[in-house]
Amino acid sequence: MDHYEKLDAKATTDAQKAAVAEFHSTIEAAVAVRKAAIDAALAAYRSGVDSALAAHVAAIEGAETALDSSVEVALAKAESDCASEGADEAAIRAALQTSIKSAQDAFRAARKDATLEGKRAELAATRKAAVDQVIAEFKAAAEAAGEKLKAVFHAPSATQE
Repeated sequence: MDHYEKLDAKATTDAQKAAVAEFHSTIEAAVAVRKAAIDAALAAYRSGVDSALAAHVAAIEGAETALDSSVEVALAKAESDCASEGADEAAIRAALQTSIKSAQDAFRAARKDATLEGKRAELAATRKAAVDQVIAEFKAAAEAAGEKLKAVFHAPSATQE
């Protein structure tokens, strides 16, 4: 026997039976609203994490591509410079090393900028706040419905006097 059936069994008057039916519908509606709101908060969190991760992956892949192309350009320039007559090999090597180092520095900077740090925690805090608010609203609705039901059951009726 569930709680609603127990309440129905205790209800002896029409007012009490109506109050039990109203309590049942109020609680079931509050549960449905709570479930939908929590599901929405979780879905928003998951989609936010997924989009942050996708943006991170795209930024890292873009930085890798930029690094690869910069190194290829530097190597091609060094090869063409070496093929020219009277080339200064030390200057070409220094220019190549400088180009590769600047490409690596740009890659490191792009990787540092594409961090996920803090994004997940921010999304989790938003989710927690939404869930906490929904639970507080549910508790308030359940308490109000319970108080209303108690008032009907504890009210003196003309048949009990």
